[in-house]
Amino acid sequence: MDFEKRIAGATYEQIAEAGGGIRSSVESVRKAGKKLLVHHVLSALHEMAEQGTTTVEAKSGYGLTVESEIKSLEAIRSAAAKWPGTVMATLLGAHVVPKEFQGRTQEYVEVVCNEMIPLVAQRKLAHFVDVFTDRGAFSAEDTEKIFDAAKRHGWEYGPTSAS
Repeated sequence: MDFEKRIAGATYEQIAEAGGGIRSSVESVRKAGKKLLVHHVLSALHEMAEQGTTTVEAKSGYGLTVESEIKSLEAIRSAAAKWPGTVMATLLGAHVVPKEFQGRTQEYVEVVCNEMIPLVAQRKLAHFVDVFTDRGAFSAEDTEKIFDAAKRHGWEYGPTSAS
């Protein structure tokens, strides 16, 4: 449904204000067990394979807590181990500012930089780090902070631009 709204010209901000978008899936991802997430990821991978896809970038970014982002990336890793194609995992812990951090974006950026990124790097759960840079999400300055933290933990990046 969100996809159709985007095609019709709605902005991500408008979709979120209408109750859709990333935040609408956060609670279900947070509550889901890792086994269920593995099942969903593996089902999606098999569906993609049926269409001829052999390489996939799989992003986290729908739990928005350290624990749920780790759980999501572990689920991606587990599903990828059962799939014959190539899966490149991406940490997208900075997808949107979660509800519990509304009005405190910088505090959440600090969580991403000082807790989430170091744990993901230590456990080698992601090949990449991404940030949703847009009005209603993260600023260019937030993105630079997060990418700087990623660099400090072993990820390499070229020049960044807003997406």
